[in-house]
Amino acid sequence: MGLVDVDFVLEQFGKNRSVGRRRYWEFIMEQHEGGHQRKFYEVKDQRFLGEESFINRIQDENTAREKVVFDIPIEVISREVSKATGVPLERLYSQTYERQGAHGRGMVAYVARALTGQRVKDIAEHFHRSPMRISQAIIEFETRLRNDELLRTTVDRLGEDLSKGAKKKYFITIA
Repeated sequence: MGLVDVDFVLEQFGKNRSVGRRRYWEFIMEQHEGGHQRKFYEVKDQRFLGEESFINRIQDENTAREKVVFDIPIEVISREVSKATGVPLERLYSQTYERQGAHGRGMVAYVARALTGQRVKDIAEHFHRSPMRISQAIIEFETRLRNDELLRTTVDRLGEDLSKGAKKKYFITIA
């Protein structure tokens, strides 16, 4: 999430984007018509503007949406993907472009991004591939995942097994 998640802000004003945008504009104009209002200059949190109940609600929602990732080495993920799919470990690391290895690397990359928050660049370096190729492999894997219930089940089970007992790592997402 960037500094301001526009969709999140607009959701506070309406169920769809256009209604939210209109109501937000009306809210701003209503506040503007009130002239200079001291409450807009009272610093409470330095990240949010509004009444204390609103600030507390937004902070609670942000805390609930913060992503937890795990400290799992990519070698461990590769080994577990190999076991779960039957793709030999050598094929995952092979420099050839054969399909089985490519699909396996895509799965490793997807799981590594989802579970550990690893960057595509780091995954690419691990497999001695270009970041573009790893990014494409993740996109291809996500497409397969959307269309294959058995694959989704396998990935979910794999994620549960890998994260069980793994050390959590936190990213600071709110300044």
